[in-house]
Amino acid sequence: MRFLPFGFIFDWPEFLLGILVGVLLAWVARNFWPALLKMPDKLKEQLTSIPLPELSTEINPYRDQLSAYLDRMHIPAPLFDLREIIIEPYILTPPPFADPNREDDTSSSTLTVLPTLPDWNPLSAIYHAPSIPLKKLVGRAGNILLTGEPGSGRSTALMFITLYLLASPKKAEGQKRLIPILIHAADLRLYSAARDPLKAVLHAVQRTISFKNFRKISSLISRQVQKEQAVLLLDGLDELPVSEHQNLNQFLQAFTASYPGIQIIATGDPCQMHLYQIASLVPVPLAPWTSHDYAKFTNRWENAWQRNIMPRLPRRLADINPTLINGWLQPTLMGLTPLECTLRTWSAYAGDLRGNSTVDALQAYLNRMLSPPEQKGAEQAAFSWISNFLAGNHTLTESARETIPDLINAGFCRTGSTNKRILFSNSAVGAFLAAKALSGAGIPSEIVLSHTGIGETLLRYYSGLTDSAEVVRIRLQEENPVLQSQILSCARWLREAVPGSTWRSAVLAGLAQIISKEDYAFGLRLRATHALVHACEQNASQLFIHMLSRPDPRSKVLGALGLGGIGYIDGITEIIMAIRNDPNPLVRQACTLALSALGSDRALETLGRLLLQGNEQAQGIAAAALPCNIDEGHQMLRDALEMKEAGVRRAAVLGLERVHANWVDEYLNTLKLDDDEWVVRNAALQISEHRASPPLFFIPQKADLHQLSWLISFAAKQGLGVPSGRAAQEVLRRAITQGSIEESIAGLEAVIWYADDEFLPEVNQNLRSDDFYRKDSAFEVLWKLSLLKQTSTEVQQNSEFALED
Repeated sequence: MRFLPFGFIFDWPEFLLGILVGVLLAWVARNFWPALLKMPDKLKEQLTSIPLPELSTEINPYRDQLSAYLDRMHIPAPLFDLREIIIEPYILTPPPFADPNREDDTSSSTLTVLPTLPDWNPLSAIYHAPSIPLKKLVGRAGNILLTGEPGSGRSTALMFITLYLLASPKKAEGQKRLIPILIHAADLRLYSAARDPLKAVLHAVQRTISFKNFRKISSLISRQVQKEQAVLLLDGLDELPVSEHQNLNQFLQAFTASYPGIQIIATGDPCQMHLYQIASLVPVPLAPWTSHDYAKFTNRWENAWQRNIMPRLPRRLADINPTLINGWLQPTLMGLTPLECTLRTWSAYAGDLRGNSTVDALQAYLNRMLSPPEQKGAEQAAFSWISNFLAGNHTLTESARETIPDLINAGFCRTGSTNKRILFSNSAVGAFLAAKALSGAGIPSEIVLSHTGIGETLLRYYSGLTDSAEVVRIRLQEENPVLQSQILSCARWLREAVPGSTWRSAVLAGLAQIISKEDYAFGLRLRATHALVHACEQNASQLFIHMLSRPDPRSKVLGALGLGGIGYIDGITEIIMAIRNDPNPLVRQACTLALSALGSDRALETLGRLLLQGNEQAQGIAAAALPCNIDEGHQMLRDALEMKEAGVRRAAVLGLERVHANWVDEYLNTLKLDDDEWVVRNAALQISEHRASPPLFFIPQKADLHQLSWLISFAAKQGLGVPSGRAAQEVLRRAITQGSIEESIAGLEAVIWYADDEFLPEVNQNLRSDDFYRKDSAFEVLWKLSLLKQTSTEVQQNSEFALED
């Protein structure tokens, strides 16, 4: 058909074909357009997932040099490679941050009778408190700070993470490809780090790799940081002098602001919390070694010794059976730090241990590594290091200057970023050398009053060399009636104190008084219990027996934990009577833990009856206690998994969560699929998921105060809103004073992260509360606030915080 006005012919076939093509295009757009929009991102993701040529060529020399550096830095480096003896590190599961809106059940990952404390943990090792493998935090836990005393294995934990990431550089636990950047805080040029934090990091990396490969490796690190595919492992924050703390804060703030996707895992002192608030580093205590860890370490040492050392020994020494040495050694190791355990094991195998104290093991190590003249120079160098660390001034003696090159060659010392300061490779060894230098001359006041981890370690070793009565007298004059921090710090020295020390009785009496005061916060009384157990004070048994007979449930809990902690077998009868007669589940839980730690036939028989014949609650607490005993206790759990009763099997499965052994995963994988009862399958599935991906409720969801969901909910119930800025603190204040117990505790914890000591009146009000949960939370907040101010002087001098008798 012709349309004359337009001058062309209308073609029906082309018209129909056009309609068909249009419908087809519309259908394609409707169904595939979202995928087409995502195609550029997917293409980009695929391109970034392809190993770059530079990575494949640069990661190998970086891995080799970093591994060689690690093998030089650990204490028994003259004997073994680090991989041969290293033990996987764990963190103690911190209590979850309070959140009234959260409904998740966290009871399976914490022990309510033995809460994790940031500064004391001997009982946590004895009772195998819940813990999380440190590698599970890599790439998913935000910025964390591993805390512990010098020698507790913090630096070794970073070495483990380094080896873990280097072993599988493409992926770590299903996450992005991550490479480790291991540096020491003393190697940072902090005076310029705030302007260019990555440049400061690259400068510090030069201390661990050779100069010829630095350009390629620095390019690799820079690229990985920009892609947010690296982990910054920052060691030694607690080894920086006070004069550099402000620069350290600026560096942490600048780095986290410039590279928010890079996780920082640092090591430091729990008594220096004021350094880490800006960078949102969450302090988590490194788990102390348990009996399982000591056994694993000595077995690895035995294997490495037989493989590397025995073939080179004379026949008369090579014929000594290392298994006999381990059998004698293992019962003496409980309560020692990994460093102290390493040195005692080395001395036992070398045959040069002259006593049972840590001081003897340290001295044997020095005699093995340094000549007498070198030791004298090392002592003077250590004294200079301590003086510089505490912002004092001390000039090296001539003998010390002559010794330093030899100490550096021996791996004892190294220089800092500016080459003007001497650092000890192991701060605990440096503290011991400084203590020897001071043992005949007295302790300067700046060391007595330092209250730092290194200073406390020095004083602990000092008390093992001479009577430190004058130091204790000065400390106790400053005692705070609420925190009792001075007597607790002196209590750390009891285990190493020279026989006949005149100050022991005063400190022991003070600890007993703290434990006995029922109106004190449970956290304070628990710290004193930790201290008595750590001191290996057998005379404390009568105190703990008396505590177990009191009507107060918390006193009974402390009594039971104390009896199991010191291994007082004669207290089994009182413990069993408390299990039978006391209605409080927390008391019964503490008693079952004590029985498992004691491990006698009668104790284990009682636990077996509870597991097989008790009600559901009794079965649960018995199964949770058995992991404390790595021999019979673990075997009893395995036997229970074969029982016909579903309740027994379910309880045993729940007890497996705290057993860190390879056979556990095999059992769980079988039970969650093949068990006949759904309650057992469900329990196995739950525990298996927790072990694979532990819930990290202890990492706070950092946000502005006015964005906290629970605070918004509280304000809504009050008919209010939560404004931004300082006005939000008034809503927080109301939540602390007028909210429910859960809201009040959440508000108290928020004070640490969002406010300051202007909330001391509210903290004090809750500290005097008749409710134990409010009182306990207020005490922990007060303890942390005293650290955030760098010194507890203002809190100590405030009579408002003196408890009334």
